[in-house]
Amino acid sequence: MTGKSSFSGEWIVRFQSDTFIKEYRRELSILLLVFAVVFSQLRLGFGAGPAAGVEQWVNLTNQMFYGKQDFLFSYGPLYWITGEAASQYSPITYWVAAGFLSLVYATFWTMLFSLAYRAGTYILFATGYFLFFYSLIFPAALFLWPLAAIFYMEFANGQRAAPGVKGLVLLGLLTGLFFYIRYFYGLIALVTFGSYFFSESVVRRKWHYMVPYALGASLGYLFFGLLIFHQKASLLSYLVINNQLNFGNSVDMTLDVADPLSHLAAAAVALGVVCVFAAWRRRILFLTVLALSLIFLKMGFSRLDHYIGYFVVPAAVLTMLPLFSGSKLGRVLYLLATGCLYFMQATLAYPGAPTRTAWQMPVDFGVSYADRMQTTYGKYKLDAEMTTKIGSATIDVYPYNNEYIFANKLNYLRRPLFQSYMTLTPILDSMNARFFESKGRPKFVLWTAGVTCWVEACNVFDDFDGKFSLNEDPLTTSAILLNYHIVGVAKGYAGQQVALFEENSGYEAYSYVTTSTQAMKLGAWYKVPRIKGGVIKLAPKFSLTLVGRLKNLLFHGGVVTIQYKLASGEVIGHRLNILNAANGIWVSPLPKGFDLEGDKVDSVMLDTSSTNYLNSDFEGTWGIVPISSVKARKPAFDTLVDLPVDVKEKLDVECDGSIDALNGALPASAEIKDADGLLVQGWLAYSAKRGVPFDRTVLTLTDDLGRVRFVDTHIQDRPDVARAFKQPGLSSTGFKATVDLTTLDSSYKLGLAGIRSGKLITCRQFEFPVDGAGIGH
Repeated sequence: MTGKSSFSGEWIVRFQSDTFIKEYRRELSILLLVFAVVFSQLRLGFGAGPAAGVEQWVNLTNQMFYGKQDFLFSYGPLYWITGEAASQYSPITYWVAAGFLSLVYATFWTMLFSLAYRAGTYILFATGYFLFFYSLIFPAALFLWPLAAIFYMEFANGQRAAPGVKGLVLLGLLTGLFFYIRYFYGLIALVTFGSYFFSESVVRRKWHYMVPYALGASLGYLFFGLLIFHQKASLLSYLVINNQLNFGNSVDMTLDVADPLSHLAAAAVALGVVCVFAAWRRRILFLTVLALSLIFLKMGFSRLDHYIGYFVVPAAVLTMLPLFSGSKLGRVLYLLATGCLYFMQATLAYPGAPTRTAWQMPVDFGVSYADRMQTTYGKYKLDAEMTTKIGSATIDVYPYNNEYIFANKLNYLRRPLFQSYMTLTPILDSMNARFFESKGRPKFVLWTAGVTCWVEACNVFDDFDGKFSLNEDPLTTSAILLNYHIVGVAKGYAGQQVALFEENSGYEAYSYVTTSTQAMKLGAWYKVPRIKGGVIKLAPKFSLTLVGRLKNLLFHGGVVTIQYKLASGEVIGHRLNILNAANGIWVSPLPKGFDLEGDKVDSVMLDTSSTNYLNSDFEGTWGIVPISSVKARKPAFDTLVDLPVDVKEKLDVECDGSIDALNGALPASAEIKDADGLLVQGWLAYSAKRGVPFDRTVLTLTDDLGRVRFVDTHIQDRPDVARAFKQPGLSSTGFKATVDLTTLDSSYKLGLAGIRSGKLITCRQFEFPVDGAGIGH
């Protein structure tokens, strides 16, 4: 470290002094130059969400300017100042946002450019800029400016430049302000400055630093919160909601992919280099560097498709610490860290710098805000019958697509956590449930199909990441179904189904009536209790391993799934929300459409693909929620018939074919006990060698007296069979059939047969005992 390492006097801003201008002439010149360049290039356009409507927050970032509801989400009520809004609210907010961003970017780059100049490391700094930053318009500066500030305090003028009391209070006030721009912006500022000033107190015995900063941060949070929010209670609610969102996001908003070991190793080397350097050469910065390393790692790897923006880019700034020391060792360590980060970045496509547009405002502010929003989402218009029925009454949209509100100029009364797939914890879920059970609820709820449902025959409750929307927010969805009823179904955007729910005359609180509790294991099937009336749910009490708890806290959650075995024998699977599962997993009936009729579920299995995440044993509690609107649908079994009339001859041979699955399991491992139905799947060919299929494939059921009954099958496409035998004609040899086991009055043997040119060819190699109790081997 060059220069003096001890405190050499406080840095006090002296705006009236010529000394200040002379001392910081270089910084002021850079600041003005960068500000001018950024301000001239910056364009704030539309930030409208995608057509699927997942990012609903972008439509509400202007809400501090209208209405009486407070915007409580991870993107704060001041997030419009970053330019992210479906449409800027007014010309004033547009220019305020542009000026604010330009000032933040200019300040950030001024500190870094000055340090690179003083250290004489222009080329290496330029290399990092070229590899990671690309543009002076650098959104990450909104949460990295505190890091640049403490680097500047440590290295400016070859010695420390410490802020005075006024400077400490000012930094605290800015920290409070940035909490309301985006929650994690304020959190990182608090961790950065807090750890740095704490280290000052411990390492350099400067005990007076923490108090002014902490006072400023507290006052900033209270002052700006009271200025922004309509309700004082939102000051606390904003903290509660964001703490829950931060934890829930890292547990359940994860991709079902393996963490790349090579990237984790590269990250470890890059962060290890800067941590070791700080501990060796700049102990005062060690705690800050370590804390930010852990935060960036969690931010970047909680969801792998975000790791470049939330890990590589901020880590590239963090690893400049050894570079700004100006030493040869610092240069070498910086190159090593840069190589690791570039390796991580180079494996994924990364967008280039923003393109320049004409110098003009992209919004016609002569058109009202409501009209602009309606134009933005014109494709979300509802039919006249539905909008007439809604009229001016209050309405919420669930689970997605509040674009319908703006497209139809509806009276939006939203639940507390409007971003439905982000209702990730029981606390947040219960907030929404209480809303729909209260007198302050909206008169209508527009329920839209899931984001993966875009054809008429799809399941409207299928959700992204392979989840089932009735399990994402178990309390919220049940509260809606208990307190609302369907009054209309229509087609919305791109033909997607939407259902209009109207409130009931009374208010019914969510209730879960326990029927039984049993010990369970992951990977095992459990029969669903046969109960009449209501919806059957299962509340698992998962037991996390120590590794699982650490992953949830420091990294990201695992993947837990549920398999449903329907009464028909069909098996379908969904991914679970781990935290909200404790409030009850929807089991039976399992609806698919807005008719709210669902298949009865025979049994369920919970499992995880994440190693050493959950203990295998857990306790499961069965219960009933009295939702009367959801009805069980009778399974659509295939009909038992006698000998087909077109058969003139019978043969008994070894066939080309296979029974691949019985109720979703291999025949050798199928365990079907007390099942109502049997789903049989496989393939059968008249001649696999010649690529000739049968005219028809049937199941055979032979009783103890030798009497045979038949079940027609449905053709399934089997390109794998065609490829295996190199015969394209075999792609139509797949079959599927469901048998109603409850109608069997004796024991049978299940077999397989094909019909070809009037001949019934029975396959002698297939023979499985079947009765009303199931199948044995």
